[in-house]
Amino acid sequence: MAEYTHRYEDNLVYARNAGVKRGLMTGVGVGVMWLFIYAAYALAFWYGTGLILDSRAGNGDYDPSKLIIVFFSVLMGAMNVGQSAPYWEAFTVARGAAATIFSIVERKSAIDPSSKEGKRPHFVTGTIESAISSLILSTELRDVHFSYPSRPDVKILQGVSLKVEPGQTVALVGSSGCGKSTCIQLIQRFYDSPSGDVMLDGQLIQDLNIGWLRDQIGVVGQEPVLFGTTIAENIRYGRDGVSMAEIEAAAKEANAHDFIMKLPKIEEILSVLSAGRLQMRHEKSRAPTYRPAAELSGTQFEIVSGAQFENAKYETQVGDRGVQMSGGQKQRVAIARALVKQPRILLLDEATSALDNQSEAIVQQALDKVRRGRTTVIVAHRLSTIRSADKIVALNKGSVAEVGTHKELMKLKSFYYNLVTAQIPPNERKSSKAGKEDTESDSSDEENEVVSVAELSQDIMDDLVSKSPVALARTSSTRQSLRRRRTSTKASRHSMGTEKEKDNLPTVPLSRIMKMNSTEWPYMLAGALGSAIQGTIVPLYAIMFGEVLGSLSTADEVEARKQGDYYAVLFLIIGLIAAVSMFIQAYMFTLSGETLTSRLRKLTFAAMLRQEVGWFDDDKNSVGALCSRLSGDAASVQGATGSRIGTIIQALTTLGVSICLALYYDWRLGLISFPFIPFVLIAVYLQSKILMGQSVTESESLQDAGKVR
Repeated sequence: MAEYTHRYEDNLVYARNAGVKRGLMTGVGVGVMWLFIYAAYALAFWYGTGLILDSRAGNGDYDPSKLIIVFFSVLMGAMNVGQSAPYWEAFTVARGAAATIFSIVERKSAIDPSSKEGKRPHFVTGTIESAISSLILSTELRDVHFSYPSRPDVKILQGVSLKVEPGQTVALVGSSGCGKSTCIQLIQRFYDSPSGDVMLDGQLIQDLNIGWLRDQIGVVGQEPVLFGTTIAENIRYGRDGVSMAEIEAAAKEANAHDFIMKLPKIEEILSVLSAGRLQMRHEKSRAPTYRPAAELSGTQFEIVSGAQFENAKYETQVGDRGVQMSGGQKQRVAIARALVKQPRILLLDEATSALDNQSEAIVQQALDKVRRGRTTVIVAHRLSTIRSADKIVALNKGSVAEVGTHKELMKLKSFYYNLVTAQIPPNERKSSKAGKEDTESDSSDEENEVVSVAELSQDIMDDLVSKSPVALARTSSTRQSLRRRRTSTKASRHSMGTEKEKDNLPTVPLSRIMKMNSTEWPYMLAGALGSAIQGTIVPLYAIMFGEVLGSLSTADEVEARKQGDYYAVLFLIIGLIAAVSMFIQAYMFTLSGETLTSRLRKLTFAAMLRQEVGWFDDDKNSVGALCSRLSGDAASVQGATGSRIGTIIQALTTLGVSICLALYYDWRLGLISFPFIPFVLIAVYLQSKILMGQSVTESESLQDAGKVR
């Protein structure tokens, strides 16, 4: 666990450095902007004062009113630009993000599964010819090399030719890395061979529509990928628009229907136990069926059809990546998903290698049944599972070593023979017998457990119908027994309707956030000082503006010019101070905020690794949602200690200094203006609440979108 945390922390350095660099550039840009604004003020007052005095000497009509009009025109424009300065960072962020996004959007895929181009034959016999040939094609189509784009220097296939007739089963065997799975991927056109041909019914697969091609192929891999949703939904992913009847038919063909029917809806049972309410129906043709009814009380009942109850079995949640199901169950659901598209070609890539003996036997029985009448290509490490194949192709170091049936290759006593004998230990019989006994005793696994849970669920319902104290006590005991049997998933079980409920999380005090950022107090102190200076400059500008207007009323022309030059220099000095303070504010708070973000991401990631498996079964804790929290929520926390707090300090400083100056210069005029301040603050507060609500909604939507279902 520590190793993964350190690796994650090392990668966070790049994100932190990028954020700090962005803050540095923002500070420099905004600082230079304020410098030019105040420099423009200095130039306007210096030159405007000269124009007014020259106009007076020559009896001209240039008076201070024109200077004020021009000045405030520039001022209003500059102030609006200044108010937008904190958001200029968004342009930098947008440009960086857009470069990555547009590079993906504009990239044209060499193998586009959504393309409408290509042939769509109306009939397919199921013949696959896969011949990976050299650039100079020979009649035998041999001696070709294939390398993955990420490893061009590693030769995966070196002259592979194989032919699969309609309805034939061909097995690919060999040591790891010999190219078995690569052949499977080439048939699906995940890659295009730079030399050689992969053909379907005599046509190059490059000439066929990719979507249509893959619709003809069903794939079952070694590690079945199940999404964190129901069994029915996982099977439905095999083909768009599939009906419930087709789902059940595929499950029956994959030997999955029986174990699904034995699964109780644990969520409903636990909901019944907690609420003490149920709905029941007795039918002559069907057994009694039950489901909870949170809206009913006492002994009220509602009729529920048996067909709905059977369909409800398919609505059992499998957990994130199918964690709540055994290996054999997951594999059979994956087989059903492959079969629901009614494929003409079946690709089995070590479909049973990750299973124990008993689960392997069940899954192998399903595979033997579904491959009848289909062209099948099998990749297997356990050679005992492919002895009945019509043809066995032994691959060695990327090339075909032997081809034949099991009996033919065993008679050769060559490469394939060595592979088979290497998997048979000397004491095979004893080990096999002992293994069988162990399997039978230890694997009271999926089927036995399901039956016992199903029986428990029936006992629970019978006890709930009766109202005797003994029955209620028995119900409690039975519930504890059921929960003990399902300890691996109890953390993820919720009553019906709770999936859409929001967590009532406690409000985190600001002091706790500040405490986590306490080690960066020098940066925060420097940033606060820069913010305070920047906030003081605006009231100081008001004083200087009044003094400039006062200097224009001076009768002495020499004194007026002198004061104009003096205040012009002061404006320039204020511009320099504003530039430096703005840079310090932006850079220091970005530095402290990015450090806090990195620290929170590290702590959150380490905490995620410590959680039990049941915690990840919750929809709110799916992989996509957790990644969204690491990238989004952790970055949002720095708003309390990052650049935004600098803006708040700056605003409060401006308000405080302005109030003091107003009371100092004219307390009566100041008191008349003060009553409007609360209304402004209320408007700002309401605006922030609306924006915060939108931000929360957006964050939740992104988490939902990021969930892998």
